[in-house]
Amino acid sequence: MPPTLQTSPALGALIQALDAAVHSAHRTPAAVAAALQGHLGDPTLLAPRHRRSAADGYRTNVVHAAPDGSFSLVALVWRPGQRTSVHSHRSWCVVGVHEGVEEERTFTRVRSEVGDALELAEVRQYPAGSITWLATEEEIHDVTNVGDSVAVSLHVYGLDYRHHGSSILETFDLPIVEPLRAG
Repeated sequence: MPPTLQTSPALGALIQALDAAVHSAHRTPAAVAAALQGHLGDPTLLAPRHRRSAADGYRTNVVHAAPDGSFSLVALVWRPGQRTSVHSHRSWCVVGVHEGVEEERTFTRVRSEVGDALELAEVRQYPAGSITWLATEEEIHDVTNVGDSVAVSLHVYGLDYRHHGSSILETFDLPIVEPLRAG
């Protein structure tokens, strides 16, 4: 499949690699992550229009949506301290940190003495070059730019981002509780 019009050679190569991974017999987040990995940090990859940020929160810049709707590549641009809401996704999602440092907190929905809550499961930091993914719609997380400069992460979603307008399935405004410690 030809790359999107007016793309750099690097971006064209990435789009072709992602298309091959998504349409392969091994279409898994791991296969998509492997296709994305080698392109992270390439300064020629993104055009200025893909690197736009916003003062009031992180910004999503659609880089490519496959004509058949099978996947979308979106650049999320974060100023220092910007955070997502706690949320789940409509589909699988592979994330590669292109520049900067992001922190992800993952949660499990639980019943607690305060009612429904989110139990903090894990906190991980991802420097530039790191890859992670969410494989199911049940996974809940939030992400923050914890560095002192702009962070850019490339998100590959298993959906047509233009059609849905977002990859977010559900946002959560529940109390966050620490996990119970044994003994």
